Amino acid sequence: MSDELKKKLLKYGITAGLGALMAFITMNNYGIFAATEWKAISRILADAFTIPGMLFILVGCLVWVSGDGFFDGISYALSYTVKLLVPGTEKKMPKYADYVELKRDRREKNKFSFAFLFIVGGIYLLIAIIFIILYYAA
Repeated sequence: MSDELKKKLLKYGITAGLGALMAFITMNNYGIFAATEWKAISRILADAFTIPGMLFILVGCLVWVSGDGFFDGISYALSYTVKLLVPGTEKKMPKYADYVELKRDRREKNKFSFAFLFIVGGIYLLIAIIFIILYYAA
């Protein structure tokens, strides 16, 4: 097995395991072990799989948007404000265009794939949709 495949499997495995842990905690909090009716069980399972599915998809969207430089303006404004207000920091700030170019170069060097968040989140959401259908069918 190649190192690249091992890294991919590790990313997917950790993400899926974290989602399973979130789903288990949700099921436990909703009382799935005390539920006896199929309709209640399917509702709990739908909720339990919706939470990690939506969380992974939304985190993936956040990583995607931040990777495209959406937050560069906010980052520049905050660092400029901190440099103005905190004593002992360097007061010279690069121009905004230079700052954005520097950030873009750093992002190009440190590019990584985050598609695993969308894939694992989509699988959890698909399972949740199946349980939602079963809930309404019952």
